[in-house]
Amino acid sequence: MRLVAVSRDVGSHLLKHPNEFVTTALRGLSATRVPIARLNLRVRQCQEALSPPIPSNLPDVAERRALQLLVVDDDATQRSLITVAAKHAGHEVTVAPSVAEAIEKLRSARFDCVTLDLVLEDGDGIDVLREMADAKFAGSVIVISGMDGKRRSAARSFARSVGIELQSLPKPLDLAALRISLANLGKTAMGLPAIHTWGGVATDAIVERHRA
Repeated sequence: MRLVAVSRDVGSHLLKHPNEFVTTALRGLSATRVPIARLNLRVRQCQEALSPPIPSNLPDVAERRALQLLVVDDDATQRSLITVAAKHAGHEVTVAPSVAEAIEKLRSARFDCVTLDLVLEDGDGIDVLREMADAKFAGSVIVISGMDGKRRSAARSFARSVGIELQSLPKPLDLAALRISLANLGKTAMGLPAIHTWGGVATDAIVERHRA
């Protein structure tokens, strides 16, 4: 319970003071005696979320449209990491920590993309997909989940059966892969070809690794 409380506090602080987040995360997580491997992972994710894009051969921002993004995840730290990374890339972000709130947001606003955790405190990510199908959602979905590949594949199959385009990224989240996915969705929305590069480095291998 203490770790959950610390994660929520850290997530809230990240949104208000992103430049101080790594220090705050270290202090808060160290106090809970979190295993060093997990602590290092959190710090790396924070640094990736806050790091500026490296000059690259990605198209100019004018050739990529800002997305309206809904982030559905009951983990405050994950929501914050995704939010900061997406906003840093120029996208607009709305957050929902539960199935009920996600459904409410989907009924009241239009989104180009939804990042979706499959296991939420009040239900299953599939419930959100059903609501999206009923609402004739025309955007894209990126499942970001710690569930195994079989569960993510089942979500993808369901999404396809109701006409929803779905990608899948595992946890711990690779923020480079998320940035690539969002950049490509922004280009696709403008009718431009997607380019699997980030920071001047070809990333087809990263993208393919997360298709499963």
